[in-house]
Amino acid sequence: MTIARVIGLGARAAGDDGVGLVIVDALRTLAPPDVELLQVPEPSAAIPLLAASGPVVIVDAVLVAGGEPGQVIELEADSLPHDVHAVSTHGLGLARAVAIARLLAGSIAPPIRVVGVTIDLPAAPALGLSATVQAAVPRAVASVLRTLAHARRTVLRHGPA
Repeated sequence: MTIARVIGLGARAAGDDGVGLVIVDALRTLAPPDVELLQVPEPSAAIPLLAASGPVVIVDAVLVAGGEPGQVIELEADSLPHDVHAVSTHGLGLARAVAIARLLAGSIAPPIRVVGVTIDLPAAPALGLSATVQAAVPRAVASVLRTLAHARRTVLRHGPA
């Protein structure tokens, strides 16, 4: 039985924008076996994956105006701004992808948490993460693992959604 799903967003050839994929890579050896780990290039590819039977954690790079790169933030998907340029490095923002998934599926597995690492706007294609963003990966992994532990306790106490 799958207790939760983790979806990493990003592109490895886009430098820091690939941090979501790097976080999922790190989770492959740390996450419990009943957690499904997935990677997609951008939010529209995540739409069919959001209709899960249990909690979903999305990990992604996050643009924050005036923010410091390398900060780990945690949000509920419902609190994401719909302005694509406010948060996302992708053409279709994550908030819009969640809204579309709800329309298509009629419902979506609550809760959906977002664990993000703040980045600067990518200037040019690059392989690998900057040192600042790479240093945030262990903190982001720890955040995801805490969220998964909470999901496990909830599912074991109340049963799957």
